[in-house]
Amino acid sequence: MTTETVKKTDDGMMFVLDMTATPSGGPREHDMLVDGVVRTIKFVPGKPNKMPREIAVKFLKISTAFKLTDANGTVLPWRGVPKQPDELQAGEKLKLAPDETIANFHDLHDQALWLRAVEFPGGEKVAESGDREAMIAFIVAALAERKKINSVNEANPDEWTPPADDEDAA
Repeated sequence: MTTETVKKTDDGMMFVLDMTATPSGGPREHDMLVDGVVRTIKFVPGKPNKMPREIAVKFLKISTAFKLTDANGTVLPWRGVPKQPDELQAGEKLKLAPDETIANFHDLHDQALWLRAVEFPGGEKVAESGDREAMIAFIVAALAERKKINSVNEANPDEWTPPADDEDAA
């Protein structure tokens, strides 16, 4: 499967399995930012979790411990969007696979743009069949925001503090 092909059910859902959820350890819960709200999503060992594509893509991006499956739990091939330069860990170098290239967003087709958009906070609001220019503008703005956040963290790592939770701020 290429990055441009998203396996989905007819109702726009995908199945994701958390490979770290084991019978001995029990279900695992993960927090995910959805529509600006942190939601807890529970993964039962060995049972694929049916979720909207927009959320599934985020889980598949953050760790190889999450696998795309069918409804029965059979792991399906998934090749997400390649790591971007600002996502590399210290000392990690950007290396393109033989079948990857650097391209302009305007060169990508609609589903490839959508896959990139939904990975960002707020991306779940981007319609897959939405306007190309709006998707590109969203991605560019999200990249600029991530770069801004990363530059603040790198410039003053000792002074950075995480944003306060709404509950703590009240």
